[in-house]
Amino acid sequence: TVFILKHNNELSWRLLTQQTETMLKTTGVIREIRQQSLITQPHNNP
Repeated sequence: TVFILKHNNELSWRLLTQQTETMLKTTGVIREIRQQSLITQPHNNP
């Protein structure tokens, strides 16, 4: 049972790290989009 618990913990940890990685990636993309929109907004509004 200990081995199964350890295995499950490793799997959940991997899933957690993958989720955090994807979250960081999406937040990074959102930041880039926001920066780009901030850069392009002044050009759109003369």
